[in-house]
Amino acid sequence: MIKFLAEYEDGSTEPFDIYRYDLRTGDHVAPIIAGERQREPIGFPQLKAGKIARVYRDPKITYLH
Repeated sequence: MIKFLAEYEDGSTEPFDIYRYDLRTGDHVAPIIAGERQREPIGFPQLKAGKIARVYRDPKITYLH
């Protein structure tokens, strides 16, 4: 799992995890996955509602074992 942060327009952030396999084509899919986690998290914690301004890897913690 790789830890990402969803940053909202209000400046708040919320962490979420993405399977390494889901990133096989690159990090550009992370915002799409964040949007899916807002709508239908299916097996994952739901991200809060709101406009996500950007999604990026957590600079402090990248890999979870």
